[in-house]
Amino acid sequence: MNEQRIQEYEQFLIKISQAIHSSKANPEVIYPLLQANLDKLDKNLIAILQNWSAARLLEAESSAAIKIAWMLMELSKLIQGFPLGSKEINVEISLAGYKILLTVFTRDSDRENWAVIQLNLGSTYRERISGNRTENLEKAIAACEMALQVFTPEAHPIPWAMTHNNLSLAYSERIFGNRAQNLELAIAALKKALQVFTPEVHLIPWAQTQSNLGGVYCNRILGSRAENLELAIAALEKGLQVFTPEAHPILWAMTQYNLGEAYKNRISGDRADNLEKAIATCKMALQVFTSEALPIQWAMTQNNLGTAYIERIYGDKGENMEMAIAACKMALQVFTFEALPIQWAMTQNNLGIAYGDRIWGDKSENLEKAIASYNMALQVRTREANPIDWAQTQINLGTDYSNRICGDKAENLEKAIKAYEQALQVYTKQAFPILWAGTQNNLGNAYGDRISGDKAENLEMAITSYEQALQVRTREENPVYWAMTQNNLGNAYSNRIWGNKAENLEMAIEAYKQALQVRTREANPIYWANTQNDLGEAYRNRISGNKAENLELAIATFDQALQVRTREANSIDWAVTQNNLGLAYSERILGDKAENLELAIAALEKALQVSTRETLPIQWAMTQNNLGEAYRNRISGDRVENLEKAIEAYEQALQVSTREALPIDWAMTQNNLGLVYTNRMSGNKAENLELAIAAFEQALQVRTREANPIDWAMTQNNLGVTYFYRISGDKPENLELAIAAFEQALQVHTPEALPSFWARTHNNLGVIYVRRISGDKAENLDKAIAAFEKALQIYSPETLPILWAETQMNLGTAYHSRVSGSDRTENSEKAIKAYEQALTVFTPEADPIKCLEIFQNLGNLHFTQGDWEKAIDAYENAITAAELSRSRATTDENRQKIMEKAIAVYQKQVQAHINIQQWDKAIETIERSKARNLVELLTNRDFYPKDNVPQEMVAELDRLRRSIPSLERQLQVIMDQLSGSIEKQQPQRLPLEKSRQRLKEELQESRQQLNEVLNQIKPFDPSFNLTQKIETIRFQEIQSLVDEQTAMIQWYFTGDGLLTSIITQHGSPVIFASSSAKDREVFFDWVEKYLGSYSQQREQWKNELPSHIAELAEILKIDEILAEINKIFACQGIKCDRLILIPHRILHCCLSMLYH
Repeated sequence: MNEQRIQEYEQFLIKISQAIHSSKANPEVIYPLLQANLDKLDKNLIAILQNWSAARLLEAESSAAIKIAWMLMELSKLIQGFPLGSKEINVEISLAGYKILLTVFTRDSDRENWAVIQLNLGSTYRERISGNRTENLEKAIAACEMALQVFTPEAHPIPWAMTHNNLSLAYSERIFGNRAQNLELAIAALKKALQVFTPEVHLIPWAQTQSNLGGVYCNRILGSRAENLELAIAALEKGLQVFTPEAHPILWAMTQYNLGEAYKNRISGDRADNLEKAIATCKMALQVFTSEALPIQWAMTQNNLGTAYIERIYGDKGENMEMAIAACKMALQVFTFEALPIQWAMTQNNLGIAYGDRIWGDKSENLEKAIASYNMALQVRTREANPIDWAQTQINLGTDYSNRICGDKAENLEKAIKAYEQALQVYTKQAFPILWAGTQNNLGNAYGDRISGDKAENLEMAITSYEQALQVRTREENPVYWAMTQNNLGNAYSNRIWGNKAENLEMAIEAYKQALQVRTREANPIYWANTQNDLGEAYRNRISGNKAENLELAIATFDQALQVRTREANSIDWAVTQNNLGLAYSERILGDKAENLELAIAALEKALQVSTRETLPIQWAMTQNNLGEAYRNRISGDRVENLEKAIEAYEQALQVSTREALPIDWAMTQNNLGLVYTNRMSGNKAENLELAIAAFEQALQVRTREANPIDWAMTQNNLGVTYFYRISGDKPENLELAIAAFEQALQVHTPEALPSFWARTHNNLGVIYVRRISGDKAENLDKAIAAFEKALQIYSPETLPILWAETQMNLGTAYHSRVSGSDRTENSEKAIKAYEQALTVFTPEADPIKCLEIFQNLGNLHFTQGDWEKAIDAYENAITAAELSRSRATTDENRQKIMEKAIAVYQKQVQAHINIQQWDKAIETIERSKARNLVELLTNRDFYPKDNVPQEMVAELDRLRRSIPSLERQLQVIMDQLSGSIEKQQPQRLPLEKSRQRLKEELQESRQQLNEVLNQIKPFDPSFNLTQKIETIRFQEIQSLVDEQTAMIQWYFTGDGLLTSIITQHGSPVIFASSSAKDREVFFDWVEKYLGSYSQQREQWKNELPSHIAELAEILKIDEILAEINKIFACQGIKCDRLILIPHRILHCCLSMLYH
């Protein structure tokens, strides 16, 4: 620095000295002079002041030295309180001045002035920005305590009281030592000050000390937090009895500021009202604290106003956050990194909180802004310089890393855990019990959500953290935070892996109920709704108690939550609860299953209006998976479309739920996708099954026996079922893979732990052993029977009638397959008994298709034993069930399914009649089977009665023709689900059973209505009713259609070959059987050659037609047939002069070509 500049500083000091002397240190005179010389209030002034003062004090006589010292003390006090320039530099100049004074006034030479300087030094060190904050506060305390070695309440009551006031401020901010004890020392010091500062004698100091006492009680740790805040409010309001905005504007505003802090943190009274009072007091303080007059206080109040808006309950949450952000940004106009780094860091911290909670704008961007603000705050808030604030910002940073959308979720949670653990290095239970408890709570949240590491261990760490927090967060001391941690503890127990699942859920429910004692709809509707939502999830998953009742409780609590969680007020939480409600309706036991699934789909689709892939990808994926499940199980609507929608939803979910990011969710969706591909109707069946196998194998990469045994076993079972149905690959190998998968599942599915699953897996295993190709046939059947009998230990006709009947049916098949050998009779009887048991459930009315299958099996059993009469009876029952089912079927798909099952029954029935020479019954059965196709044509939905039928009858006919197929489809879906997935435990089967009963009744009623409509139509169109029924034609009626010189030749394909029957008026029919494999092969070779020639070489076909006909005549044994006809007619003494040919199946096509 050059000499001229030094002289300018010295001239400034002389001018200031004179002004202090002449004005008696009047701030109104001195501050404008300081403002005009702001460029000289810098570090250079400290050195020049030291040299300038030392020189003058050295030259001055004793009295002059005293005047210089007095001037220097006043200058130090004035600069310390000067609001402009750099606060940091101003404090350093003051500190330098006081240190110079200590060379003039020593404890030995002038005890009282020395003590005054110590008093001022204490205040200056407390306000100091430079240096280490901890050391500065220790020096402030030491200076005050040295002053108190001189000041006594008897000799110097006012300075003694002032020093205790300053000492209290230093203790209240102290970093070193125990925080709780420091605050107690601060309170004790203020109470001592109040022994002197009474309202009668020292009204203003009394009011100021009350204001300070209120500030300390706001932060007090020992004692009841609620009581401490009440004491704080009481003390601050005492201060305001004295301080008025007119007489004491600054002190009034400062007390209003502190009162706002107390109300902001108040526990007693209504939380919302308290925050309104906090906002009001801040706004009152801002009437005095303006950015022009008192910028620092203005900025501090803006900061506190921002924090009050962050927590505000009244008003629109989005608007409150915007007000908070605006207030913090205003504070940052004054609090800059360069001028006021500590306050700048504090406001950056609060701005981060506001951005973290912000509703308006993009959530992801808001969180990034919040994290940026915290990181800026941590540039100043270091553990060394300011450990308490450093710890607080670490907590806030941890919270926003927990919620962060950008970046890798797992990494974000690791950063959150690290931040919380950093904070706990400072926030210990002994020093900061409340903050320690809050951090433990947040750490528990992070461990609960943690992706890295072992999930079970993470949840145990979460529970430990919550239980630690509850040692401090008690209902009596801090009910709001106690309820919050109880709710979080409930979440951790809901998700807990270790321990007994049922017990864990009971502990979760108890924790939620505890939380709801404080979280009421009136006092805190948002938190009340949050806990209702979480309690609903616990009830939905509950194991203890009645499952149906638990699901009703879940639905009720979700509905409660949705009274507050509306799409308008809180769209994200609304979507979460809609998703949970959808799951509850999907699983609901009471009510109609079809209706419940429609309610589930509606709720899930509502959730997806808010949970989009862009804004909430994880929640979106979860809801897509749940929607896929609802569509997979859906009863209403088109089954094909429902399954396609399920696949679409699962594939959507897998775009977000990847193996890397969300392995458990990924595996769950892969398993679900495998289930829907197994049952898929669209596309190629073989390809669908390959896709199902691939999905299950993907799921098993995550679902391991060690990590998740129940889900692993479930997927193994599903894989086994799919290998059983597999079309591609080697059939024996597929069956072995199925057995291996079921045996894997049985390692977990035990009769004690999972009886329903154990039984279902044994039933599946039994079915495989019956059909097993590898190994010894007898051993396989023994294993099958053993497996079915194990399943029947769990299944009963009372509890699980469908599964019981299916297993009885399977058991019958196993015994049926074991009828050879010495135990033939015993096995046959057991098979018959099992089939008869199954028929008590699968009646023609209840399930005609299953009834058809069982009677067919019974017929086949008797057929193989040569018991033709019993076989005929069984086949007759099977045909009755088939005809009943086909008469009711209103879709081509259902008719085709029934036809495929029934055709073999007709063929066997024909053969059984032939075997006991019931030729006429054989012919009647042949005609009966052929009549099916004609009736199907006549029952087409497009077939209508005559025009003279009233339109209202036609409309009702139309309605019933539409509704009956829909009801049939829904009933079939129910039946498939009841006999299908292993995942349906007994409680979940009850709504399916109820829906089955309801649909049966509706179907029966609709069919009855259809019959009534047909009866009403009959007078207008008598022929229309006949076309709806099958009129069985007797053999005698057939004979009557043939005159005495006509013969009818009828062909009929069976499973083994071709039957030819001759029907005349003369006696019983004659039936030829051509059933050798060679004859059949020769016929189909001829068909292939004949049709090929017809379609590709028409002229050649015409030329070769005589040879084709001759060859066919030979295959059909026409010469033998004609010889037999001649023989029949010769016996009657007449000749046959006409033949009627009735072909069957492919013969129709071949013979019709002769007319082209």
